[in-house]
Amino acid sequence: MKIIPAILVKSQADFLQQIQAIEGVADMIHLDIADGEFVPETTWADPEFIGDHLEIDCELHLMVKNPLAVIEQWNDVPQVRRILFHAESGANMTTVIEAIHDQSCEAIAVLNPETQPSAIDSVINELDGVMAMTIHPGAQGRAFMPEVLPKLTELKQNYPHLITQVDGGVNNETLSQIKEAGIDMACVGSAIFGNGIPAENLANLKKLIA
Repeated sequence: MKIIPAILVKSQADFLQQIQAIEGVADMIHLDIADGEFVPETTWADPEFIGDHLEIDCELHLMVKNPLAVIEQWNDVPQVRRILFHAESGANMTTVIEAIHDQSCEAIAVLNPETQPSAIDSVINELDGVMAMTIHPGAQGRAFMPEVLPKLTELKQNYPHLITQVDGGVNNETLSQIKEAGIDMACVGSAIFGNGIPAENLANLKKLIA
């Protein structure tokens, strides 16, 4: 199981601060991109700046109504390895997956807590993975929803090739449940950046799953 620090910021300065805080400890970040429409919140995420300053890999979590437009903006950022889009966005999922694969990135469908795996039945064989939101998306620090985990466990059993991820409410207390569910990756925001020293927080979380 892998832990990926989740970056959800309002400014370039906040981005740099968080990146520098986990330097040398993380090999990938999970960058939240929110448009103020799909979710009420908005975030800062400048492709050109990030392409020039990020020295590790990145996955993009598109909490947006128009994922295709955002995907295009990141076409020239080589650090992006994986792009996650919401099944609930209303976009044509096959078209979105093709656009992601055209950039040589892995395509991950994201399911909100209430969304059932049947929502992605039509594209399941085109996907590289599925991420389940274990909070309602848009902000860090919300309460973990363990009832979401079984749908990922079942997906992994039926489609062993899929990468499985969770995002939201992951911390020292909830990590054991995620590991027991057989999840491949967990995105962690507040438990790393909320209090204390981020690099130490991340190292401690890694020890818990070692």
